[in-house]
Amino acid sequence: LKRLGLRSEFEHPITREKAPSVGTAFVDDANMYSGGSVGNSLEDVKEQVSTHVKAWAVLLKVSGGCAKEKKSFWYLMHQIFKDGKWQWQDTQNTELQIPVNDSKCINIKSLPLNQEKKFLGVYASPEGGNKKQLEKFLEKATVWTQQMKNAHLSSYLGWLAYRLKLWPSIRYGLGAMTNDMEEMSSL
Repeated sequence: LKRLGLRSEFEHPITREKAPSVGTAFVDDANMYSGGSVGNSLEDVKEQVSTHVKAWAVLLKVSGGCAKEKKSFWYLMHQIFKDGKWQWQDTQNTELQIPVNDSKCINIKSLPLNQEKKFLGVYASPEGGNKKQLEKFLEKATVWTQQMKNAHLSSYLGWLAYRLKLWPSIRYGLGAMTNDMEEMSSL
């Protein structure tokens, strides 16, 4: 995809150093980045995203896979300069066609920028905040605590269960979260 020019360039705000990226992937999860440049219209960006997704779908088929409707979602992020400042344009429900197999395409609608979806085990959205991820952490801790109370384990086995079961499941998502410390203290 990178060789085809289907990538985004991220610019460091201080050094102005540019880094190209196609996205992130792990096993069967892929998060692709496709962006426009200054001056591109919303339609230009949507066309680039469509080309990127179609190329990805073809590559996926080569390896015997295909896109899955239940795991497919997208955000269309577009800013407009209005009243002297940059503002996010409402792009919710913009349709994008995704090929899922040789004869079928599905239409998916873009999500609101604050709707969190799960990717690589972490709930996130472009607006940040990860509130749903915090809820999941709290749910895991509550279930684990109840299971530990019911198990009547020795303190040694309880400590092992904490270190090997609960803590790894919480620690994994912490580094990717964008919550304020006040929100995090609710844990």
